[in-house]
Amino acid sequence: MEDYDHPATASINEYLHTSYRPDVDYVDGELQDRLWGEFPHSAVRTELLSMLRVRCEPFGMKVLPSIRVRVSLTRIRIADVAVLKAAWRKTQIIEEAPALCIEVVEPQDDMERVQGRCRDFLKMGVPEVWIFDPEERTVFVVTDGRTTEQRTGTLQLDGTEVQVNLEALFAVLDEGQA
Repeated sequence: MEDYDHPATASINEYLHTSYRPDVDYVDGELQDRLWGEFPHSAVRTELLSMLRVRCEPFGMKVLPSIRVRVSLTRIRIADVAVLKAAWRKTQIIEEAPALCIEVVEPQDDMERVQGRCRDFLKMGVPEVWIFDPEERTVFVVTDGRTTEQRTGTLQLDGTEVQVNLEALFAVLDEGQA
């Protein structure tokens, strides 16, 4: 991963009181860079935010991009998108398990690190993590003990109105092409 001119380690207090550009995960004292900014990642994430807001906000759920989620005492992960339950308690850093965490991967992403983020979200109590791969136009739905792959149709978070039509979502990648 690229070096973004920050130290490799920090105390949790230093991390919480420092702004990193772009932001980084905090894992047991280590600062871990994230990949950001290529068109497919940004387009899919933006479209997800739009689709989910329409579905979630009428039910009091909140949809937030690039939000710090404290998954344990020594780990803070940045969710590309987090869907917070209707009764979420407003804090600077999300400390209660979201209803859903979403990762949108870049082609250069280290899948082992992505899976580590997913495990941390699940251990925290997040029921599902959705991993979107814009290049392959596929999504992996990760739950405790199971991963399923989906390329078509509609994803729905069990017990909620949270849903995403995959064809409509991935169509954003074709906009502007002749």
